[in-house]
Amino acid sequence: MGETSGGDRPWQSYHTAYTNAKAGMEGVDKEKVQRIIYEMSKGSKYFENEKRKEAFIKQKIESLCVQRAKLTEKDISHFQMIANKRILELDGSRDLSKIWLHTDMDAFYAAVETLENPLLKGKPLAVGGMSMICTASYEARKYGIRAAMPGFIARKLCPKLIFVPTNFGKYTYYSEKTRNVFSKYDPDYIATSLDEAYLDITEICKQRSISSEEVAAELRNTIYQETGLTCSVGVAPNRMLAKVCSDINKPNGQFILPNDRDAVMTFISSLPIRKVGGIGKVTEQILREVLGISTCTEILQKGALLYALFSHCSTDFFLCVGLGIGGTDAPQQKMRKSISSERTFVATDDESLLFQNLVDLAEALSNDMQKEGLLGRNLTLKLKTASFEVRTRAISLQKYVNSKEDILIYASKLLKAELPVQLRLLGLRMSHFHDDNHNPLDPTQKTLTSFLHISETIPGVINSVHLNSSDIQIMGRETSTSTNESHDFQCESNDLLESNQLFVSNEGIVSSSENQAEYSNKECQSKCKGKEDTTNIINFSDRKRASSSRDSAQPFWIDDYICSVCGIEIPTNFIEERREHLDYHLAQMLQKEECRSLVYSSPLKKSTSKKQKSSSTKQGKYIPIDAFFVKKNTQSKALFSVRMFPWTPSLLLQKDVLEMESYLNDNFGGVKAKNSSEEALRRWRKLCSVVKNPKRRFRFTANLSKRSEVEAMKKTIHEKLRIAVMVSKAAHQFIQRITIRSGYVVPEEVRAAGFQICADELGSIVESHDVKKLKMHEGVDGIANKLSTSLSNGLTTADERLKRRQEIYGINKFTESMVQSFWVFVWEALQDTTLIILAVCAFVSLIVGITMEGWPKGAHDGLGIVASILLVVFVTATSDYRQSLQFKDLDKEKKKISIQVTRDGFRQKISIYDLVPGDIVHLSIGDQVPADGLFISGYSLLINESSLTGESEPVCINAEYPFLLSGAKVQDGSCKMLVTAVGMRTQWGKLLATLSEGGDDETPLQVKLNGVATIIGQIGLFFAIITFAVLAQGLISRKYSEGLLSRWSGDDALQMLEFLAIAVTIIVVAVPEGLPLAVTLSLAFAMKKMMNDKALVRHLAACETMGSATTICSDKTGTLTTNHMTVVKVCICKNVVELTSDKDVNLSSYIPDDVRKTLLQSIFSNTGGEIVTDQGGKLEILGTPTETALLEFGLSLGGDFEVLRQESDIVKVEPFNSTKKRMGVVLQLPGACYRAHCKGASEIILAACTSYLDSAGNVLPLDEAAMDHHKNTIDSFAGEALRTLCLAYKELGDDFSDKEQIPFDGYTCIGIVGIKDPVRPGVKESVATCRTAGITVRMITGDNINTAKAIARECGILTDDGIAIEGAKFREKSLEEMNKLIPRIQVMARSSPLDKHTLVKHLRNMFNEVVAVTGDGTNDAPALHEADIGLAMGISGTEVAKESADVIILDDNFSTIVTVAKWGRSIYVNIQKFVQFQLTVNVVALIVNFSSACWSGNAPLTAVQLLWVNMIMDTLGALALATEPPNDDLMQRAPVGRSGRFISSTMWRNIFGQSIYQFVTIWYLQTQGKAIFGLDGSTSDLTINTITFNSFVFCQVFNEISSRDMEKINVFKGILQNYVFLGVLTTTVIFQFIIIQFLGDFANTTPLTLKQWFVTIFIGFLGMPIAALLKLFPMRSI
Repeated sequence: MGETSGGDRPWQSYHTAYTNAKAGMEGVDKEKVQRIIYEMSKGSKYFENEKRKEAFIKQKIESLCVQRAKLTEKDISHFQMIANKRILELDGSRDLSKIWLHTDMDAFYAAVETLENPLLKGKPLAVGGMSMICTASYEARKYGIRAAMPGFIARKLCPKLIFVPTNFGKYTYYSEKTRNVFSKYDPDYIATSLDEAYLDITEICKQRSISSEEVAAELRNTIYQETGLTCSVGVAPNRMLAKVCSDINKPNGQFILPNDRDAVMTFISSLPIRKVGGIGKVTEQILREVLGISTCTEILQKGALLYALFSHCSTDFFLCVGLGIGGTDAPQQKMRKSISSERTFVATDDESLLFQNLVDLAEALSNDMQKEGLLGRNLTLKLKTASFEVRTRAISLQKYVNSKEDILIYASKLLKAELPVQLRLLGLRMSHFHDDNHNPLDPTQKTLTSFLHISETIPGVINSVHLNSSDIQIMGRETSTSTNESHDFQCESNDLLESNQLFVSNEGIVSSSENQAEYSNKECQSKCKGKEDTTNIINFSDRKRASSSRDSAQPFWIDDYICSVCGIEIPTNFIEERREHLDYHLAQMLQKEECRSLVYSSPLKKSTSKKQKSSSTKQGKYIPIDAFFVKKNTQSKALFSVRMFPWTPSLLLQKDVLEMESYLNDNFGGVKAKNSSEEALRRWRKLCSVVKNPKRRFRFTANLSKRSEVEAMKKTIHEKLRIAVMVSKAAHQFIQRITIRSGYVVPEEVRAAGFQICADELGSIVESHDVKKLKMHEGVDGIANKLSTSLSNGLTTADERLKRRQEIYGINKFTESMVQSFWVFVWEALQDTTLIILAVCAFVSLIVGITMEGWPKGAHDGLGIVASILLVVFVTATSDYRQSLQFKDLDKEKKKISIQVTRDGFRQKISIYDLVPGDIVHLSIGDQVPADGLFISGYSLLINESSLTGESEPVCINAEYPFLLSGAKVQDGSCKMLVTAVGMRTQWGKLLATLSEGGDDETPLQVKLNGVATIIGQIGLFFAIITFAVLAQGLISRKYSEGLLSRWSGDDALQMLEFLAIAVTIIVVAVPEGLPLAVTLSLAFAMKKMMNDKALVRHLAACETMGSATTICSDKTGTLTTNHMTVVKVCICKNVVELTSDKDVNLSSYIPDDVRKTLLQSIFSNTGGEIVTDQGGKLEILGTPTETALLEFGLSLGGDFEVLRQESDIVKVEPFNSTKKRMGVVLQLPGACYRAHCKGASEIILAACTSYLDSAGNVLPLDEAAMDHHKNTIDSFAGEALRTLCLAYKELGDDFSDKEQIPFDGYTCIGIVGIKDPVRPGVKESVATCRTAGITVRMITGDNINTAKAIARECGILTDDGIAIEGAKFREKSLEEMNKLIPRIQVMARSSPLDKHTLVKHLRNMFNEVVAVTGDGTNDAPALHEADIGLAMGISGTEVAKESADVIILDDNFSTIVTVAKWGRSIYVNIQKFVQFQLTVNVVALIVNFSSACWSGNAPLTAVQLLWVNMIMDTLGALALATEPPNDDLMQRAPVGRSGRFISSTMWRNIFGQSIYQFVTIWYLQTQGKAIFGLDGSTSDLTINTITFNSFVFCQVFNEISSRDMEKINVFKGILQNYVFLGVLTTTVIFQFIIIQFLGDFANTTPLTLKQWFVTIFIGFLGMPIAALLKLFPMRSI
């Protein structure tokens, strides 16, 4: 803080209220704002106050940090139990029965001024003056200007800023108009200020049967119509959350949080604590720096430390925040503690102006008190000086008052005591009302505050401590509960140190805050019940002890923890704090004794004051208040228990496995299959920072630095588009009123091609949302004409103009990164550090060898190493290059998206890459906008542009605002769009060019295997150094003994070089660089194969995770069923008719013509589908399978789609969504009458009906008998596994507006249809396979529960012990009931997307299940994102669902999901096989070379041989083992689950068993081999080394075969079908034969005899029976 702390940029550490962002300040250059505020305020009183505040906060934080270190594990454990218990209690008290709405007017004062003076619209405006700003408009906020900022600083930020003086009469007028609107929805609304209010809308939602979202939208619309002002609205189960929600979509937006516990917890989980009312900047800083708390979830995680450090009352408040619990009951009048009013104005010292403001305040306060029938006795005056000091003065009156005159008399006295002074704010607050429940204390009663601060006062006139409003503010501001005044008087200093308020009596002036302890105690109790009022965490007197009647009780410690007076808990090692705490209570007792004598004495005298002063000085020496709240250790490490393993041989291996897994989990386990934090991704990279070849090792990992650049670019584009949208909206009304003349000149090239507008002009219209240009080109119709296209028939493709169009306007493809050539991979393979060192060794060896022995003999060793290096490099590069091509092919598959267009007058489906400007595109809910374009026609179109603009609030697109951006998502509704720009001319194209550059996150297995490679690499490096040292020491010792230490020959140099090469090669072999790359190889292979099995993998990690899946939550329609729907039964006019294909059923004989006409009108008008004529002249039905079935049914009744659609006009459409489970439409019939049609879930629509049609076509009341008949029909249809829909209509008369909501009551039931959707063949078998594999299948559907149960039984999902439940009943269950219920749920019917999300979240978090979820709709995206594996449907799925998914099921078949699970298990097991194989080679090669070097001074395996072994185990081994196809046996074993260990005890058994056998064999050959084979002479060493090398290689060949199955003895099953495996084995054996027999000079080998070949192969083969024997010893699962 200040001028020194910031270095060259001191303003960066200068944080004030003025630098805090508000709504509308996104994108502001914060550093510029900080710098200007710093420069403008430096040297002022305000600057000094800020410095003092910063120092005070720093002192508090340091004090807390020092004290927290004293906490022991016992302390934390104790407080953890308290926290856990309290969390359960608070969660149990959660009230979800109320719906609260918070409304906040957007920039209220500025908006009123703009409304009054339209010339101010769009200009930066501030209400206030050069001294103080009350409100800044959103245009001004773009410059960093906000409320409470001094005007001279604001003018510096924006020289064009316009100042408007405050006019509270005007603001009050508009506020009253808004309150009139509030009262229609909640007569008992709570107005907290002129521009904010809370409304309980529970009853109105019930009474009108409408959703809270509809109420919010209606309220906003009504306020706008009544006042011309906009507001932001939040709806939530309590007031605290409602306030947070209203801030989300500012300005002029709304956010709805459902009344569901899981929805609340999901919402609150990532919410920054600063967003919550009651947690101010200082509190946030303390919680963040002391406890590391920044989000609400972290509050719950650190509840123990909160209880240890802060008061129970304060901690309860924090826990309520973490749980999302706030006030739900309307505050009662008797609960009011104070009522207040304040005014902000230009700083002045004119006493007449100050007293005039005081008169206004007194009048306003009096009016409010009289309205509520309040009589108060404590009057507080709040002042804010020109230098931003906050002062408070208080007086305790002799009688209860509420009149303006009485208030003004005493307020004037308080103000006179402060004059002369220059002020910018005045406030009055009245408290201690006549109906307060507690007994008032004597006005002369002193608190401990008097003793602490009395020394700072002078007799007769005592001033309060002049601190800045936020100097010691910890929990934000105290707010009035239900004040209807324009400005609440908000006490900004509610800590004990700040509450040194002064009270004036007739006898004199004393210092204290009357009833503070009693008030704080009651407030504490209310806050613990979930109220959102702020809590004081420093004010220790808010505890019950402050008002305790136990005066005479000598304080002591109960159970050595708990204070006997107040119940606070302070551990025994807090010696100083415990002593000061007891001093506190002693001071209380002394104070009370003194007060008793004062009550009966004459008026206060100076001696009394002196006595107080001396007493306080004495006490104050030992009682700093901030030392009184409990200080504890904030080390948040959870206590953990360590399992003790007996040190026995049988458990030794398992102990090693646990230690290895524990290390990997601790250091490499933070990376998740999806949504990993950047911190976790960076942590493992740091641990693996030293690797042989970083380019290759990290090729398939995310480029985090590039990601940062991408994010910066995205923000730039977001801001650019967001500003364009704002400017467009602001200019829209102005543009509509003027005539614009075109100045655009068509380029000759464009004109010659037959068009009248160029690509740049088209692109700029939509990208910039340029209303002016659009009008200049005569709107959408004009653009279409200039593009030579028809809005009804689309483009004509018969001529050559389509190709010419592409040349002029471009194609709809985006710039893609070029495929790297093969030589790039060769170059990257050459970057291996160890290979470079070996290459240097080879070069030196060549030089020395040729010098010593001549060519070619002297070059053999060097050329051998070079050849080995090149072989390794080219094999590695070939493998990596093939992987990159596979990934490129998969990327192309991911981008294949088709879209419906109209061309040549016909609807057809084409690839989005074939779109050109002029195309007419049809969009519906869930689609992604494929190109920039303009809205032609449609209904209820809502577009989510968050991917482009960063704004989460959907945009309503219509004819007035027609701009559609490429990359945006259709959130609701449907439309036709005219394409205007494609490809790289769109902002989405420019964005996509950078999006892929960051790469996908690495998978958990890749990270874990990187960890294994790092560990073994470190071990290998250690042994390599030791090996080189031992070999070098042997050579030096020999030369020393021969006396030749100072004479070195070329042979000695070559030998030393060979030692170095061996050491380096040991590193090459020991570091399993191929481990993490084997994961990529296996995943790439599996992804390619899964494409052939109709599964497109979007994220690599999904392949891994699917192998661990324990639960599959599947949709019904289209996944378990064929999705080929037909209407087979109907109930119309109470007649049930079965429609079959084998006999002609004339339905017309059952229903009258009028009913038939109404039915057809309902089918053809209330539909999301369409009937078109294809190019062959045949009718083609477009739409979902359900819509298709209904339209086919309509055609079978003799209906004509086009004729019926032309008979009426569609006025309003509410598309179907999975939340409402219905679709509605309003038609304008001939004669100007309106009719509404509705269809959807049978029981829901039937409940909205009050009448039905009988067999004669008459409308009859839907009495109980008729209702039962229809319900029985629904149940009957559902029992036959039919999907039921109810169709109904309602006459609306001649009064309906498209701005109204479609009503949902009073309908007439037309009929019920039963739709058959057969179960897919093979589904039952697939479900049985899942059950055998330990995977639970659950069906989640929106259908009727009886239909769902019938289908589930047919599929084998619903068993006798399973449960089928409806979503509505599931939602009502408590947490405890859910925990008991969820394991048995097999079917969930009538479920909403939120139900699916809740179930998935509980399965993952509470039952530790690995969950795969299917989804097809836009609303399924949250559940797909939440699940471990999101599976989207390729045919029926929307683009939004596909984008959120990890795997796309291309054929929508459940059997394909089972295939994906099988592949996932195969990948997991294959990588385990490869890891087992490679670690065996690592261990043996390492030990053999090291032990031989130590024993004989020579290494049996040379550098060239080790390089060949490295290639066998690395690239070739990965090809052989990591590409095994899946087999049916994989689905016979239990899933790994979330807690399964990757390197299992079985693997370690096989690794150590094989390693021991191979090492013993190789060691025996080295020591006894000459005798066994009868070798002697000069070539014996070379021969035995060759035999050793050959035996070692064949041990790996046969071990590779044994590794095909880690548990079963039969490893040959399916081997002949695995051509890759056979090819690798054959290649290895052939190359080994060539190396031994023909490349001896290069590989240091000699040709072997037939007997030697047989023995070496037999030694290798013996490894197989030994592996089989090892598998007979079962390993305990750990």
